[in-house]
Amino acid sequence: ALAPDFANKTDGTGFSQLDKDVGAEVGFYPGNGSIQFAVLNGGRDRRGDFDNNEGKAFVSRADYIFDFDVARATIGGSFYQSDESASLETVYGTHFGANWSKFTYFGEIDWETLDDEIAQEGARRPVRRTASYHELDYLAVRGVDLKLIYEFIDPDREIRGDSLTRRSGGIEFFPVPHQEIRLEYRHTLGNRDVNPDADLNEIILMYHVFF
Repeated sequence: ALAPDFANKTDGTGFSQLDKDVGAEVGFYPGNGSIQFAVLNGGRDRRGDFDNNEGKAFVSRADYIFDFDVARATIGGSFYQSDESASLETVYGTHFGANWSKFTYFGEIDWETLDDEIAQEGARRPVRRTASYHELDYLAVRGVDLKLIYEFIDPDREIRGDSLTRRSGGIEFFPVPHQEIRLEYRHTLGNRDVNPDADLNEIILMYHVFF
């Protein structure tokens, strides 16, 4: 049997700003809603190969914004499926958010299945994982946000004790438009005997230029 490679499995669903793909997309914007559909090559560029398989990816996303007298909220969902050469990847997600006075909350929950991903006892089995993200922000004064973040991932629901929980708190400044300075403390909870990414304490200082 092969031990799970947690370094590759505890990074959420694996999507990041480094991924590249090409395809066609169509969208509709009925009132306060939005709907998008896309067909992509399916070979996300993770190892320098732009399209390294003959499969295709199908993507859909929809959300709706609710406007109230004193608050605003949004809720939506998304779907991604790619028939890559190594496995069939399927991801379902829901996202939501709300703003009231100086408080803003947003979050996301994702369910992912990777078929034929892990070799175990001479056979291959699918990997099913769950990930979620929740953030609450408070606008202390103009240009200064206080934030609390909660993250959870279960990289393989068939393995007991491998889940991780991250709790973060920090402050972010916007000294000038399109620039951000963030100071954050983050602690990761979990069973280090099962998942080596557990039991971490981190201090993060980030300077972000929006472009």
